[in-house]
Amino acid sequence: MKKIKWHLLVLLIYSLLMSILDFFSFGMKIRILLEVDVLLRQFWVFYSGYAALHLFFISRKQKLGLFVFLFSLFGTYAFSIFYVFIRNVFYQETKYDYESLLYESLQSYTQFFIMSVGYFFFIRFKINQTENKLLLEKNLNLQKDLLQSENDFLRAQINPHFLYNSLNYFYAETFEALPNVGDSIMMLSDIMRYSLTDFKKTGDKAFLEDEVENIENIIKINKLRFGESLHINFIVEGDAAGKQIVPMMFITLVENMFKHGDLQDAAYPATITCKIDATTQKVTFITLNKRSKKVGDTIGGLGTKNIKKRLELLYGNDFTLDFVEEDIALYKATLIIPFTEIVTTQSA
Repeated sequence: MKKIKWHLLVLLIYSLLMSILDFFSFGMKIRILLEVDVLLRQFWVFYSGYAALHLFFISRKQKLGLFVFLFSLFGTYAFSIFYVFIRNVFYQETKYDYESLLYESLQSYTQFFIMSVGYFFFIRFKINQTENKLLLEKNLNLQKDLLQSENDFLRAQINPHFLYNSLNYFYAETFEALPNVGDSIMMLSDIMRYSLTDFKKTGDKAFLEDEVENIENIIKINKLRFGESLHINFIVEGDAAGKQIVPMMFITLVENMFKHGDLQDAAYPATITCKIDATTQKVTFITLNKRSKKVGDTIGGLGTKNIKKRLELLYGNDFTLDFVEEDIALYKATLIIPFTEIVTTQSA
């Protein structure tokens, strides 16, 4: 709409200037009908020529572009014939014959078509400049994200064997005396093992059932911490076996729920739902919890911003991430992403 307004403004200014120049050049009153015919002819050539160029070079519809070009050419000649008709009928002038009119039409068409060509390539140049700038900014942001990821990875370089052996030792020493503590240590070991998994071996994909198990371990270890005061349900609908997704996508939503939610109110139990739809080949992950009343508690911080950036890089527009306040008390987060299914062949 803004471009249309600018074009209309430019056309109005151009029409006024041409009319004033004609008045001073010919030293006579402006003949409105002739002025309108000439201006319409010029605008017709300019915009129809631009449309033909756009169809030919941008839309790659060469036949349609050629048709529009020829239609534009014949339309220009039609305006010229109408110009003669106006002069003959309204101003009783028979100076122009149709043979000389054809030559003048081609001359006028060439002049304004060249202007249309210049405008077309100028616009394309500006668009290419903008696209290149956006692409450069995107590449710079990707490089920054990659550098940040590398720094985070270097900071997380804990020897996994040392970690697992230590946790197993703690488990063995505490399980008989304190079973709950021993179970917590073992679940913590499983969580740490999964978080340090090298997913490059599986094409940067994780098995959905492993993601589900990891979330179950996180819920269990928190239930061991808080006991019966923690009210949370985890529901899995559909078959997770043999399906792969990008790893560690759901954990951010779960962590946000534990961090920002009030999970100790039995009237508003938290719910985590994982719906696996084999028809659409998409998994819907929903967290629903009561909002915490702590002062300064905010939702949608760095973790959710990072997951959104990661989703955009990996899925483009093929994902859904929504955060909705169901009412004053409840907060709902929904993530929908596609999954790939591993097809296994059975030998006879």
